[in-house]
Amino acid sequence: MWDKADITVEVEGASSLMGLGSADPQAQRSYQDNTCSTYDGRVLAAIRPNTQAGTIKVSIKAPNLDTVVMNIPVKNKD
Repeated sequence: MWDKADITVEVEGASSLMGLGSADPQAQRSYQDNTCSTYDGRVLAAIRPNTQAGTIKVSIKAPNLDTVVMNIPVKNKD
């Protein structure tokens, strides 16, 4: 069994955080929050790109762990 940890996801740039969850059947937080407790060591973030090209910057933070930052390029559909 994994210990629970509060994970915070911050999204900047050409996108929006649409939801954050862990599939925990006893969770009482909204999927619209940007912080979620892990369930079996996992969380899932749904990120939606905007209509403009650019870069999505995703920062993932947890207590006592290093922050992870990802930069994801977004292209126009054209």
